[in-house]
Amino acid sequence: MLSLKYELNHSPINLYLDRPNLYLSQLTEINVRLFIVGQAKFKIPKEYRHVEYISPDISPDIVLSQTKLENFDILSKFSSAYRVPFIHLESNSLPELPASKLESLKCVRSQVNIFTNKLLMEEWQFDEEESEIIEYGIEVADKNSDGSFYISGQFLPHKLAEGIIPICLNTPHNAQHIKSGYNGFLFSNRAEIGGIVNRLEKMDKEDLVMIGNNAREIVRKFTKEGFLSKWKALLKRIII
Repeated sequence: MLSLKYELNHSPINLYLDRPNLYLSQLTEINVRLFIVGQAKFKIPKEYRHVEYISPDISPDIVLSQTKLENFDILSKFSSAYRVPFIHLESNSLPELPASKLESLKCVRSQVNIFTNKLLMEEWQFDEEESEIIEYGIEVADKNSDGSFYISGQFLPHKLAEGIIPICLNTPHNAQHIKSGYNGFLFSNRAEIGGIVNRLEKMDKEDLVMIGNNAREIVRKFTKEGFLSKWKALLKRIII
């Protein structure tokens, strides 16, 4: 019955998680209510409601974790106690851990395992039969780049959507989308970052704007509409 009500946009789905996520914030557009559960030592975005205790009117329909290094076991038990689906959303590469701990971490599974790209799924040694791939999507800003840049291990769609130049770690996934000097830059180690930044600081403003605008084109593959469509299909399937 809940599935039918959700399809008719009459009954919101209560999604509980332990930290905000910029992209998940967009789920409010498909009738999902987002809750941060437990003590929060950070600012709560307007899309989220913070609760320390669960009341019957806002009991969870889904529980979601975003890292296996923190709170995974607690959230898993929480979902079991309420008999609701438990989702793990993984957007991070493998952490630097001793080999034995890393192999143990790879074996951890939730009821629903979501990855933000296929290469990440393979890195964690999952296959498509036990996983969902939902790449982050976001609206592209309707403005020119200002030539600014950011440094990160991964390209961030919300940054690229604003025309901010990515300086990202040279991973197979990043290399699929970023061509150094054209729409961003790739580095293999920390020592290379300084050289890239120096190069950017010596560039003409027009060249920086061009690279930023090219970076924005990457994000057109990762639309908000596609992101929300995949989440809506997943929610309809797992909410019974």
